Amino acid sequence: MIGSRILYCEISGNNVIWGDNPPLCERILCATPRNITNGRITNYKDEYEYNEIVTYSCNPSDGPDEYSLVGESVLVCVDSDRWSSDSPQCKGNNISIYFLLHL
Repeated sequence: MIGSRILYCEISGNNVIWGDNPPLCERILCATPRNITNGRITNYKDEYEYNEIVTYSCNPSDGPDEYSLVGESVLVCVDSDRWSSDSPQCKGNNISIYFLLHL
C-alpha cells in the first residue's frame, strides 16, 4: 500500500474534505530467482506475487557422488524483487575423491 493508512475527514468552511489522498494498492512482484548449477526450481514462472514460494532441489548426479543442497531450499517473495534469502547451491559430495585420497 502506498500512502497514508488513516485518513481524517476535515471540515473546511462549508465543505468536508479528506486530510490526505486515498492510498493506492500495488501488487508486490518478484522476478524469477536465479537458476542454480546442477539444480532446478519447482513451479517456475516469469514473476511471483508477494508471499509466493519457490522450492529448489538438486538434480541427480551422473556419477557416484550425489549433489547436496547448500542453503535454503524454499524462498519466499517478501518485497518487490526481494526474496527471503539468496538462492542455494548444489554441491558435489566428492565421496569418491575422499576415498581415493585416504587409501
